[in-house]
Amino acid sequence: MEPALLQCNVSPSIRLLLEAAMKGYQDKLNAETLLKQAFEMDPSVLDTYVVFYKFYFYHRLISKAEEWVYLALKSASKQGGFDNDWRKLNNHSALWDQLDSPERIYLYSLKALSFLRLKQGDLETPREVLNKLEVLDPDDQVGWTVIAQMHARLSSDE
Repeated sequence: MEPALLQCNVSPSIRLLLEAAMKGYQDKLNAETLLKQAFEMDPSVLDTYVVFYKFYFYHRLISKAEEWVYLALKSASKQGGFDNDWRKLNNHSALWDQLDSPERIYLYSLKALSFLRLKQGDLETPREVLNKLEVLDPDDQVGWTVIAQMHARLSSDE
């Protein structure tokens, strides 16, 4: 798993736990224990949600990964003070271009949702999410166009 965290304001103790879990993700039991410790220390740290859903994805536990994506979206929207329902959001709902923010984690998690749904053979939900990301992140700061390209290839194969 990639060791970069999205937020700068992660406490050193939680950062160490998350980095150890990411570096040793192959040891599923130990990595999951580290992630749970980080989450219990401070459930408001959004990077913990991101690492959890990446961890479960890498272990091919797609439904668990998707659960953590939805938890990330909910927590990020609450912290950012905007609606949790991405369908209701527009480019004025929040300051979407802020680095190190709940908004950035929300966008990043929407990208993850589109990817996970795509991996499950769902073409409709990713299309809707990607259309919304185009509105919220027109400069592609979270890299959603990579998923859009995958979606386009899969859609043309249908």
